Amino acid sequence: MAALMMSPSRYVAAIVVFMLIFNMYLFQRVVRLNSQNEAYRDMSLQTPLPTAQLPSKLEPETVTVTTTVTAAATIDPDTPTTHTQHEQHDDDGDTTGTGIRPLLAHQAAPNFPAKIWHKCGPKGVDEKAQALMDLWLEKNPNFRHELLTDDSADQYVREHYSDWPDVLETYMALTVPILKADFLRVLILYADGGIWSDIDVQCEVPVSNWIPEKLAKNTDKKPINVVVGIEFDGWQFASWTIMAKPHLQHFKATIEYVVTQLKATALENHVSLSGLTKPMIDDVVKVTGPQAITVALLKSVSDETGQDFNKQYLSQLKEPKLLGDILVFPQASFAALQGGMPKDQGPYLVSHLYYGSWKNDMGGEEGQGLPEAKKEDSESS
Repeated sequence: MAALMMSPSRYVAAIVVFMLIFNMYLFQRVVRLNSQNEAYRDMSLQTPLPTAQLPSKLEPETVTVTTTVTAAATIDPDTPTTHTQHEQHDDDGDTTGTGIRPLLAHQAAPNFPAKIWHKCGPKGVDEKAQALMDLWLEKNPNFRHELLTDDSADQYVREHYSDWPDVLETYMALTVPILKADFLRVLILYADGGIWSDIDVQCEVPVSNWIPEKLAKNTDKKPINVVVGIEFDGWQFASWTIMAKPHLQHFKATIEYVVTQLKATALENHVSLSGLTKPMIDDVVKVTGPQAITVALLKSVSDETGQDFNKQYLSQLKEPKLLGDILVFPQASFAALQGGMPKDQGPYLVSHLYYGSWKNDMGGEEGQGLPEAKKEDSESS
């Protein structure tokens, strides 16, 4: 029996049977895997891929703009500031960044702004000054009136000159009241125009009657953009009352001249602008006052017209004289009281009463009074 089981034929047959069973198993396994793959393939074809949910209609993008109010900025006069404002350049090459295009004589507005500017000191307005302001409005009822305090004057300069940092920083650095008041007048006349008048000036004649009729009729050919009067020294313009149209190149040049004078004075005394004191300044009128304004305006009108206007054109005036577009009144018009009340120079337009004087550190609040009063006081003492 054992021999039979071990015979080659039986061994081969067993192997053949094993191979058949194994092949059948493999065949069934392959069939089963193919069936699963077909099912998976059918499922993948029928199931959509996930897609992003896109709106049916695209809405335009909304942009929120934040406005920065530069006028509210405060400036430390002793701290250097880095400025990022974009300076504006106009056709005439202005790079001050003020947004104001300086105008030549033929480009100015046809009329003077009907506005009167006054500035009071830290003590406000007393009864005498209030009476003078009321008189201005009584004689010029169609004029607007602006009365600036120390704080509102600072704010005015911030608002109008925030993009001209050299001017803004110079003004804000000043600590001597008269320097700031002098500088303020030319800043106002450039930005807004109208009539600047010191608070102790009395209006004698309505502004509408200031310019002689023969000159007023010819303004198309010879425009009048600035009105000034000769001071009692006989050649420089009185700064206590000035009338001008806005945005004139003349006052841009004046601003630049005053800034240069202030910086030069600070440099000579080895101090910053905020360190300037009145004793350091030999003569305020040369730095920010009437002489500075006169020199700057004459230089500007000479450059514009090509004619060399100098103080010789201003001496011994008996009637109004037109230098370019600057109308200059004789001494009697704005300074009759100081000039001995001359009778041969036309009407008295305003009178400077000297209720206060800038010759003290309080900016005129403890003034010297009228010349007659000073004389009486000295005699009684």
